[in-house]
Amino acid sequence: MHNYNIEESIRKDNKLYNESFIKSLKIKDVEIFETYKSKYKALLNDNNPFQTVWFKNIDRLMVSIEDLINIKDYHLLDVGSGLGFSTIYFKEKFKFKTYQGFDYDSYLVKKSQRIADQIYKNNTIKFFHADAADFYLEDNKSYVLFIFNSFGKKTMKKFLSNNLKNLKKNKGIILYCNDHHYTEINSYESFCRDDFYNLSTFFF
Repeated sequence: MHNYNIEESIRKDNKLYNESFIKSLKIKDVEIFETYKSKYKALLNDNNPFQTVWFKNIDRLMVSIEDLINIKDYHLLDVGSGLGFSTIYFKEKFKFKTYQGFDYDSYLVKKSQRIADQIYKNNTIKFFHADAADFYLEDNKSYVLFIFNSFGKKTMKKFLSNNLKNLKKNKGIILYCNDHHYTEINSYESFCRDDFYNLSTFFF
């Protein structure tokens, strides 16, 4: 789900870019995931269906932080990582300290780890099963959290409540794509938004 006002040519360009990147990964069984995508239903009332983010929106979000922080000091965590393509995209393009992603759907977690293990060795990316409403960030780690189309307002509030202290202590950052509930995020130090692409960046 992306901004309805975006013209078709932009949508097509982003779709082709996504397809080209995924094709470049040379994943053996990617066709299985498209079938699952069409069947997937949210497991909780406050979850959203699986979708793959426009990878160019990751680039757009990263522009907002690359000149302000040393990303090598930060851990990338993909919140609601789905099949892991967004996490893999971060790994391929941006040099974070570590790369992890979690999802509420254990099937997607297994598939995402399978994809990553085809591409990388030695657990370069780690995916795990977790519920965002009950999840706590590891203490004394500085995170860049990537959130796309993951869950609704109720879960967002709980996730932020659980982790606000950590984010503020460790100068965490949230990159929020398809940011329907961006007004629910507060207590940050600074904030910027791209209204056209529905992208928000929060600095704590």
